[in-house]
Amino acid sequence: MKRLDWELVASGASAQLYRSPSLPGQLLRVRCSRALDPEPLRLAIERVFAPFAVPRQRVNDFAEYQPDLLPSGNVDMTNEERVPALTIEIKPKRCGSFRRLQYCASELFGGDALRSRDAVRSLLEGPEELRKLLRMHTGEERHAHAANMKMYPSRPEFVDWLAGVITKSPALALVHRIQKLHPCDHAFVEMLLERETELFAATAQGAYLRSRAGGDERVRWQVGRMLYQRAAAWLIRQQQQHADWSSASVGWSMEPGTDAFYALYSVACIANDCSVLIRIDRYGRALDHWIVDLDFKPFDIERIRRRARTYAPRNCVHET
Repeated sequence: MKRLDWELVASGASAQLYRSPSLPGQLLRVRCSRALDPEPLRLAIERVFAPFAVPRQRVNDFAEYQPDLLPSGNVDMTNEERVPALTIEIKPKRCGSFRRLQYCASELFGGDALRSRDAVRSLLEGPEELRKLLRMHTGEERHAHAANMKMYPSRPEFVDWLAGVITKSPALALVHRIQKLHPCDHAFVEMLLERETELFAATAQGAYLRSRAGGDERVRWQVGRMLYQRAAAWLIRQQQQHADWSSASVGWSMEPGTDAFYALYSVACIANDCSVLIRIDRYGRALDHWIVDLDFKPFDIERIRRRARTYAPRNCVHET
């Protein structure tokens, strides 16, 4: 693929927007520093937005921006007028904290508190948008995501209950600090996963898998699958028993290596690894928002190691 040259279109205090002269009106990219700045977005909307259809462009910075067409339901019936919109993907784990994310969203939407609150309530409050996260639109339009949630039933009562778990549980916040999973969390789970792998490898099934081609990888995959199943089964049992997640006493029963511990880690990964997508119109107003990126793989050893390395170039702040 031909390398694209980027031309600066608009610049703000903390962000710059670029486009490709070779594909005018089709490819846009925004690079951000440590804050979301609405100025370049508004300038871009005024100066360069036009009807377009674009491939996704990843930008590994503070946030990712993707020009997009509105869904067909929002397009004029004559199909002659397509209203452009900008889709903003925010990675909560890159924002430092959800409080910062809330502030940035408020700035982005021009101080419109109601819209910014709606845009991030999925991670700040939970229930309404978390239902969408867990169900992930498992209809025909979301086949790609449906497979990721096979272990989590889409029954409304279970989804609502799990939303309450993430929203209200002091145990979850205590054990996993759900607002920011730290490298020491992942390093600890890595140690537990290695222990689980050793125990499984000592069984007859583990020995059989290890004897085949790619045996070590087969063993690691099977262990991750088993832990995922244990975590999901534990969550379902808790929901069926109407567990009271408002009680802090739950936290003291979460011994490392138990099904409960793995369940909480799994749920924390869901909340921490997903992205918030926010669509804004040509005036910078929020149109809607949803959650994507459920490929969190909580018990993949390489993913855990990468999390531990990525989130802490040096020592974890909890160890200093």
